[in-house]
Amino acid sequence: MSIFKNGNSVSPCTDKYAKIEQAMKNLRKQHLWGDITDEEYRREKQELQRQTNNTTTQNVSATIINFDKAAQLLSDLPTLWEHPGTTDKQRESLLAEVFDETRIRGHVLVAVKPKPQYQTLFAYATTKGVRKCRGEWI
Repeated sequence: MSIFKNGNSVSPCTDKYAKIEQAMKNLRKQHLWGDITDEEYRREKQELQRQTNNTTTQNVSATIINFDKAAQLLSDLPTLWEHPGTTDKQRESLLAEVFDETRIRGHVLVAVKPKPQYQTLFAYATTKGVRKCRGEWI
């Protein structure tokens, strides 16, 4: 299970963007068939482009917020790892899901190499000061 999955297959921003794209196609057809004037076409097109820009901005903001939440979860991993209720099987499952390679000394996790799909999150978390990076391993 990935921390990036949210249960919805299509986000509201993606759905809204698709509707705007469809409206833009319909507008082009109306203009091509002569149902609307050049001025009406330009005015409607500008409005749809404004809506597209707003939708894109909302989607980027949601992604940043999700990265912040995921980075916070990443910073809480040591607490989860050391929690007395966490079993070795759960720890192994977490390592297998998130990391390509790990270094463990005794019962202490000392270095990790995230899988490609998690590298962006680790890079983001590192720039936010969650963990200091030494070389290519965190």
